[in-house]
Amino acid sequence: MYTLLVSVFSIIPTAKEKTTEEKIAIYILSNEVHTDIVVPVNSTEINCAIIIP
Repeated sequence: MYTLLVSVFSIIPTAKEKTTEEKIAIYILSNEVHTDIVVPVNSTEINCAIIIP
């Protein structure tokens, strides 16, 4: 059943939105114990220093 659903839904076309937004770089740091998601503190879109002290 999973294979049938994947086959059916993979051929359905989707409308891609054209955006002019800048992309924010997101990095993933990992060691054998845990994973960190690293985002910039300041960017033109958002200031994370306000949200996360």
